[in-house]
Amino acid sequence: MRHRGYDAVSGDTKLEQAGKTVTGSTTVDGNEVIKVEIELTGEACHAAVGSLNYPSKPDHTGPMVVTQFFWSGSICAASPVSVDISVGPDHARANYKPAAVLWAVQAEDLSFSGSPPFPQKLAAGN
Repeated sequence: MRHRGYDAVSGDTKLEQAGKTVTGSTTVDGNEVIKVEIELTGEACHAAVGSLNYPSKPDHTGPMVVTQFFWSGSICAASPVSVDISVGPDHARANYKPAAVLWAVQAEDLSFSGSPPFPQKLAAGN
C-alpha cells in the first residue's frame, strides 16, 4: 500500500473464537483502533464474491479517498454483537463510527484485490 501513497504504520490484527462468538481487533502503533464481535449462526458457509468501498486518508493530511476492494471466499452467516472504533477526535475516521450495525458475516479463505485510491466525491456518484 505504501507505493500507492499510504503512510506506513505498525499494526496487528487478532482474531479469537470462543464457541460461536468471534472477536476481532486491530491495533495501530500499539493502540486498539477497532474491535468487532459477532455470533456465528451455525449455518453452512457458502462461496461468495463481492466488493466494498474503503474510505481512508492515505497521508492523514489530504482529502478522503476511496479504495475499492473486490473479494471472493467462503461466507458464514453471523449476527452482529458490537463494533467499537477507538480513534481520537482529530483522526480522519472519527466521523465514520457506525450508528447501527445491521448485519455480519465471517469470511474464510478470502482473496481480494484493490483499486488505486480515487477521490471520495467520485465514489459517492457526485
